[in-house]
Amino acid sequence: MFGRISRATACCGVTFIYPLLVSAAGPTDSLPALPATVVTASRLPQPLDSTTADVQVIDESTIRGAGATSLTELLGLHAGIDIAVAGGPGQTSSVFLRGTNSNHVLVLIDGIRVGSATSGTTALEAIPLEQIERIEVLRGPGSGLYGADAIGGVIQIFTRRRERSEGVVGAGRWQTKVASAGLGRQTGATRIDLQAGYTESEGFSATRPGIGLLYNPDDDGHRMANLGVTLEREWAPQQTLSGRALVTDSSTHFDSGAASDDVNRRRLSAFALESSNRISPAWTSLLRLARGTDDTRIDGAFASRFRTDQDQLTWQNDLAIATGRLAAGVEGRHERVSSDTAYTRTQRDVVSAFGTYAGTHDAQTIEAALRVDDDSQFGSHWSGRLGYGWRADSQWRFSASVGTAFKAPTFADLYYPFTDFGGGFTYAGNPDLGPERAHSIEAAARYTRGSLSAGATVFAQEIRDLIALSADGSTVVNVDRARIRGATFDASHAAGAWKLAAQWTHLYAIDASTHEPLPRRARNRASANLGWVSGPWRAGAQWVASGPREDTDFNTLSRVRLGGFGLVNLHAARQLSTELTLSVRLSNAGDKRYELINGYNTPRRNLFVALEYAAR
Repeated sequence: MFGRISRATACCGVTFIYPLLVSAAGPTDSLPALPATVVTASRLPQPLDSTTADVQVIDESTIRGAGATSLTELLGLHAGIDIAVAGGPGQTSSVFLRGTNSNHVLVLIDGIRVGSATSGTTALEAIPLEQIERIEVLRGPGSGLYGADAIGGVIQIFTRRRERSEGVVGAGRWQTKVASAGLGRQTGATRIDLQAGYTESEGFSATRPGIGLLYNPDDDGHRMANLGVTLEREWAPQQTLSGRALVTDSSTHFDSGAASDDVNRRRLSAFALESSNRISPAWTSLLRLARGTDDTRIDGAFASRFRTDQDQLTWQNDLAIATGRLAAGVEGRHERVSSDTAYTRTQRDVVSAFGTYAGTHDAQTIEAALRVDDDSQFGSHWSGRLGYGWRADSQWRFSASVGTAFKAPTFADLYYPFTDFGGGFTYAGNPDLGPERAHSIEAAARYTRGSLSAGATVFAQEIRDLIALSADGSTVVNVDRARIRGATFDASHAAGAWKLAAQWTHLYAIDASTHEPLPRRARNRASANLGWVSGPWRAGAQWVASGPREDTDFNTLSRVRLGGFGLVNLHAARQLSTELTLSVRLSNAGDKRYELINGYNTPRRNLFVALEYAAR
């Protein structure tokens, strides 16, 4: 089913595995239960097992135990997500959620947008894992909750909060070095959290010789420094003021030909001031003023500079009513682009109003969301979602939902200046573009009995007015249409010292006009994990498999087929004392050679060793 996967690897993968393996924090939090509540599914805190949305929660212990070296790799271990990375550490990466395009996923950091308004994506490779406490992945349309860009779903990242001092030092192959430290303190009504980290690696060549003119055999190194700060004060009972900042600064060498040394220098930042106020027992207000920035400079053969600033104001009111909970609010966003490319326009404004509802009545749950976004470029757009859940008994639960979403054109789509590239080829943006639009339907069933849990979700989505090159290649137009069908399955079980879990996604994603598969998306993708805990020891094995995918040959611009693959990762840890843990991770233990993007290398077998400290 998954292409060229060895028999030995497949045998490792048939075991269901629980994805909470090794935790530096010690025995009490090595294998925790999932969080009791989620907020991304409806913008309201609600029990995870009652939401009608398809939500995946990746908590802190899962992050530490997964053995992933980057946020993109971590996300690729979970159902419904394909990843593509243009080489090794720090290289440009993409996430395809439920078969949609990489720019159809909205990424939020503590509710703040930090994406690029020129590329339409968020630099996931510039968000360090050590700054992350929890991730909530909403699979399926989220525009009714969060506005434009959430056709495939929403990835919301929550930054670290702690009650202790922590630190990690580690080293691995390719001269990789990692160091991070964190501190959390509560003094009376004031709380402060600090987290800083640094990573560097000499890496390996991002490209293979077969890629043609882009090939450069040199190693493509990477370094990243990051700092996160949160300051919070409760100035009166249930009245809180807080400030947050996250800044990452990275430089990554990449290949753009043998004649130059090309470097991608990026600073990603998110700043916010918040006021959270309990107005009455039934009314809570949140007022947030924030800025998200993506500042990218390319040095080398094709030097360029792109910066996006997004100033954001959100006022949300949560109300407890007789039949459930309601959230209503308004948002304003001002986007500004600075670049050495002279875009025809460099600013736009979006004003939005939204309302969501979540209520449980006996065995039934109803969720609804409705939102209108008024964009200064293309006018008003409505989107929404309606979900219904039914708990048949203590073990079985069923749900279904429908939703709509849209994707706003980028500044590059709309306002790229007229350029004559020679040879009769010219290009310019199209200011008459409209948003890409989508509608979807899904249904799910979940069975839970003791420590055994299993579920299935089937979904279908149509995307219209996709933005693509015109027939003569001189601009972009709303012409394409995509059709996506699929299902995800998951199961987990605990037995004594063992924890087991597995996930599988079957996907049918095509261009509806040509009936060709959408590129870099596998028909089948699966992961499985096995975790074991005994006294001071923890160990785990992980299997990740992907079927064949379609891609583009950079030399001929024709379609090529990337083979399927299966990877085995191993990790273990021993608690040396109440505060120190030694951990070891062996990634790609079978030393598999595989491709995520045609012509680009991926990490071979590599060992990483870390010493982790957590104060008691």
